[in-house]
Amino acid sequence: MTRKAISALAYSAVSKLPGSASTEGVVVTPGRGSDRPGQVHPVNQISDVQTESPVHGGLSRFGREAVAECDRLGIVEDCAHASFDTTMAVLEASEQPVIISHGQFGHLGAAQARLLTPAHVTVVDSGGGLVGAWPAGLASRSLADFATEIIRLAEVVGPGRVGIRTDLDGNYRIVLTSYQQLADLAGLLYDAGSQRPMSGRSSAATPQTC
Repeated sequence: MTRKAISALAYSAVSKLPGSASTEGVVVTPGRGSDRPGQVHPVNQISDVQTESPVHGGLSRFGREAVAECDRLGIVEDCAHASFDTTMAVLEASEQPVIISHGQFGHLGAAQARLLTPAHVTVVDSGGGLVGAWPAGLASRSLADFATEIIRLAEVVGPGRVGIRTDLDGNYRIVLTSYQQLADLAGLLYDAGSQRPMSGRSSAATPQTC
């Protein structure tokens, strides 16, 4: 694959990605079916994803070439939907931090392929990246559940590494149904944080929106 072809893929993949305006660069998400105009997520051509059987052991050869080209172009790699092995491979191949723009942090008793494990979010944190908490109904059933999820995530990676995914379209059993609820969410986080100090991580920083 030529550099020109990889560059074309990279540019097509980052058009109008939600959340990219809050980063210094632009964002490309490896490995997912295209579900939004302006987004390109080739299924299993670049990487393994959480909800499908692995075929590449993480990144394909083309995926590694794409990561290298994204680095050259200043594109931030987004590992949302990527498997743990894929995320590890992207971190090994990339010279810059990666993000997970949206994901739900799993908890005891929750079994779903899209849920993130402590190991998964920790490797993103250790690489200097950001994890976006997703207000979906995979692990949360209410806004209070979502606040608890954010607190638990912040306890693992630190609040400065946590973002809050704020798009309300195309979500699954969404628990944040209006932007007016962000004030309620802030109140829940404040109350939960005052009763449950961060264990081992600084609480000086606050979660970011992404």
